[in-house]
Amino acid sequence: MGGDWGLAHYPCVESAVERIKPEQAFLYFGYPPNDPWWDLTTEIVTCERITAPARSLAIRKFILPIGQMSFGLRNY
Repeated sequence: MGGDWGLAHYPCVESAVERIKPEQAFLYFGYPPNDPWWDLTTEIVTCERITAPARSLAIRKFILPIGQMSFGLRNY
């Protein structure tokens, strides 16, 4: 049920741990992915499952004073 965790994600985590050299690194997730890259990631960081907050569908719109430009921020 988890999302994709692939070749792009694992090297980012591995590089951060290797370069920063923390005493301990944590990775929090709502649903664990099921693939070999995730399995390798769990060997280098402490992974903890959390209850992810429900996503809100509300979108706030802001009108910029420079004309009719606007953008939305989603609340997750």
